[in-house]
Order: sequence, then C-alpha cells, then structure tokens
Amino acid sequence: MADIFQDLRGHVIDSEVRVRHSFIHFEESTRGSTKEFRRHKNQGIGADSLENMAIHSVLYNLPELTVESLATTPWRIGEKVWNKLSKAQLDSLKIWKAFNEAYRNVTKKPFSLRDRTIRLEERSFPPDQIFQRIDSTCHGWLSHLSLVNVSMSDRNLMKLSQVKSLASLFVDGGLLSDRVIRGWKDEVFSASAFSNLVVMLLKHQTDVTERAFVHLRSLPALQLLGTKGLLVDPEDVLKNPSGSWQVIQIDSADPQLRSGRSFSAIDLRMYYEWIQDHQGTKALGSNGDDSKSHLLVDISSSMSYGRQRYDKAAVPFWYQPCAVPASGSVETSQSQSNKLSSARPKKKIRSSKQMAVGDFLSSVLPQ
Repeated sequence: MADIFQDLRGHVIDSEVRVRHSFIHFEESTRGSTKEFRRHKNQGIGADSLENMAIHSVLYNLPELTVESLATTPWRIGEKVWNKLSKAQLDSLKIWKAFNEAYRNVTKKPFSLRDRTIRLEERSFPPDQIFQRIDSTCHGWLSHLSLVNVSMSDRNLMKLSQVKSLASLFVDGGLLSDRVIRGWKDEVFSASAFSNLVVMLLKHQTDVTERAFVHLRSLPALQLLGTKGLLVDPEDVLKNPSGSWQVIQIDSADPQLRSGRSFSAIDLRMYYEWIQDHQGTKALGSNGDDSKSHLLVDISSSMSYGRQRYDKAAVPFWYQPCAVPASGSVETSQSQSNKLSSARPKKKIRSSKQMAVGDFLSSVLPQ
C-alpha cells in the first residue's frame, strides 16, 4: 500500500490499495502536492518579484501555517495564496479555518471549500485503511458514511467508533446487531466515541431489536435516527421508559428532504443540513461557512448500485431523542413535533450533482 498520509505536511496524496484481482482507488480533491512550490524559481524583478517570493514562502511552509502568521500577511497576498492552494488541491479544512479566522474582518464572504467525495465499490475491503482515511487528523472532515451490502465483521463494525469525524451513518444489508450497538454504547462511555454523529439511517437490519434503541440513546450527538425494514414496532420503542424517543412520521418532515429526483448515491448531507437548520447546532465550530466541509463516502458491493430502486411501500419512521429542558419540565411529543413541522430551513441552491445524490430520499419517502 502506498503512503496515504503526510500528516506533517497537512495534506493527503493519491494512493491505490490493491486487493487480489481488483483494487480500491481512493480519490479526493486534496490529492495535490507541494512539489511545484519547492521547484519555484523567481524570475521577476521589482515589487512583483518580492510579492511572488512572499506567496511561495507561505506555500512552501504550509505545515507551520497558523492564524497568527496569516494575520501578518497582507490581504492581497493572502488571497493569492488561497487561490494557489485551491488550484493545487491543498485546501484542507485546517488551512481553510485558518484563512477564515485570519481574514474574517477583511473578506465580504468566507472562503469556500469543495465537497470531498470518496467512492468505494468493493465487497471485500480493508476497513482499517478506509476508517483511517476518512478520519485523517490533518483534515478533520465531517464524514458521511454509507455501508451498503458489504461484508464486515462485528470486530470491524466496532472500529466505526474510532472515526471521530463521523457525522452521519447509513447502514443497509443486515450488518448490525444489538451486540454491536451495545459495544458502541460502551465506547461512548469509555472513549467518548461518536461525538459528532448527528444522523443515523438503518435499513433492513433484521437483527436489531428494540433493546438497541436504548443503547443508541446514549450516543451524545445523535439527533435523528431513521429506520426502514426493521422488525421493530415503534410502539415497543415508545413503551420503553429508558429509551426517551419521539416518533415522527416522515411525511411531517420538511419537504426539503423529498427533493431528490434521480437514482444514484445516498446524500446523507441533506439530512445533516436539515438537522442543522432545525436545531441550530454545529458539529464544527467556525466563523466561516462550514456547510461544504463534508466528506461523503459510499461503500457499495455492486457497480450497479447507483441504479437500484427501493421499495416505496414501506414508510420509514424517524426516532428523535427527547430533550429534557434545564427547568426539569418535559416537552410533549406533540409540541416538539409542531416545532419541527413549523420550522423553515434556509433555502439553499444545490448543484445538479447534489440533487442527483439525493435520489435515496425520493425513493424512500412517500410522494
């Protein structure tokens, strides 16, 4: 396996991991290199020459780049440095946050990031390498992970708790069990796991019972749990006093979640953004706009997965942890449901790519 990380340099390089007669190819938009900056030779004269020297000095010393050092760099140079970073695909989240902080009083709008996407289509894959990849400490992305019809042992499923950046998780194909989910709960208390996991979607997990919902309630950041094809009666979940779940019919949710038209991948970001709009919380604190600092990961067992059509007959349920106000009074399920249905999210302009990957929503939600 080629080296994936250059942690000291603060960026990720391109890599391949070969498995038997097939291969998994990791690819994302930060696969650039600083080599071209090292080879730079200034050929200009005068003020332009000095400016170019300053720009390439910053680029060459990316590992030492801090908010303080950027704050002493004039905006004209800082803007050119950012443009070169973006062009070279070295705009990691760490660097992006430093730029937004250093120039927040100068720029009219925050620096923007492209979405990072990793697509893995292989039935057998090395989970350790994938989990390490999507949880790179030198980037700190919010990761949105889909596991669809893949083969993974309980031991490897437990390793999901090590992915600190995991913000949303979709599991389809009977991978999970009460035992695994209880193990996740233990990791929450022993290692502060799943601190960023806000959304979880479970489909066709026939080994998951109502006991698992008690364990899932312990996940600290979980705000929305979607289920479909589970052998669990929502009434049994509500009857469990230690569960503290509120059931929301999907058709009472915001129409924004039903905007997908085509059939391709799963866009967990839409669920995540819906939660942010309705709850006003952020998993990443920043002065800039971090709505695009997401990493969407699809792990599918079939190349034709993008054309699969899901059964629209079964209506999924949403389970939302019931919040207990500081005053000690408990809100009723009806009042919380009214708040959710009356909230109005911000309108966002989505690209055609974003609309395409939202097809899962239109396939499982009632029309």
